[in-house]
Amino acid sequence: MKWVSLLMLVTQTVSVVFAMRLSRTVHVDGVRYLNTTAVCCSEVVKFVCSFIFLAQETRSIRSACRVIQQHSSTNLTEMLKVSVPGLLYTLQNNLLFIALSNLSGAVYQVTYQLKILTTALLSVMILGKTLGPTKWTALLTLTLGVTFIQAPRSKGDAGDKPAATSAVGHAVVGLVAVLSACMTSGLAGVYLEKILKQTNASIWLSTVISN
Repeated sequence: MKWVSLLMLVTQTVSVVFAMRLSRTVHVDGVRYLNTTAVCCSEVVKFVCSFIFLAQETRSIRSACRVIQQHSSTNLTEMLKVSVPGLLYTLQNNLLFIALSNLSGAVYQVTYQLKILTTALLSVMILGKTLGPTKWTALLTLTLGVTFIQAPRSKGDAGDKPAATSAVGHAVVGLVAVLSACMTSGLAGVYLEKILKQTNASIWLSTVISN
């Protein structure tokens, strides 16, 4: 099952990048759909699926609505805390569409792996985690690999300077977008982990006090 799960994860990751890249490059009459529209539709689908799962867990739609209403009214502070990573992930999704509109799928896929580096750095700075020499070496190797993939391959002919300049400009926009997405992804993950740790600590403290 582990190998099947790994294979499914790889297939899903590659297919998502391929589909997003294809949808941003192949369009009719030069008209592209809005990034915000795609992200909004994605969030709506996630909301509907989550509600269906909640309804199955509570065994009725009315009970699911009651649970949502209860958590929205009694845990407003916690809901606002969780909304922060939600907004960061929404911003990240918009940035990924911009990145795929200006970068090739391969370059995007490799560069986006820098989210591992940003997550590790933010975990050290915010959560106070410690990384050993092996992990720092792996992160350095990852950074060098991404740097090499961004190196220019050829200078081109003199007559192709306008096209080359335009391509470089698009590459810069895509690179800035994917790096920003890496930052938002790392920050959202670390922030959510911090919230969960604080919540678990509060529950444990309440249990100890009540006992």
